[in-house]
Amino acid sequence: MLGNALVDMYARCVALGKAHKALNEFSVRDVASWTVLIAGYVEEGSNHKALNCFERIQTEGICPNVITYGFALKACSNIGVLDDKGKQIHDDVVNNRLCEIKKDVVLGTALLGMYAKCGMLAKPQEVHNGILCRDVVSWSTLISV
Repeated sequence: MLGNALVDMYARCVALGKAHKALNEFSVRDVASWTVLIAGYVEEGSNHKALNCFERIQTEGICPNVITYGFALKACSNIGVLDDKGKQIHDDVVNNRLCEIKKDVVLGTALLGMYAKCGMLAKPQEVHNGILCRDVVSWSTLISV
């Protein structure tokens, strides 16, 4: 818990190199500490680094949570090029049954935004149609396409 607080402090101070170094020194890393680091990289605009961390989580056998997936999708959106990574993350969310996209408006909107920013104009409508509890953010994201 103290280690996660240290990573969070460095990430909030935009000292992401120190945050990453601290995390690498932990004997046990968990999804919370990785998610804080990924979020920091996304907020800083280092989206490729965020996706590299996301891949490392999986190689370490740590199961990403809804928040982790949301930031990974945001990193894909920010890059603006839909490659296999964005589609793989979408498939992982569905296959892991972490949550049902149709019931999770935040994750559904993250997917919608990723597809929209990557130029796949039919996919956002498909994702939006599948969200049961649409909100102003999901509608605004769809309208902005």
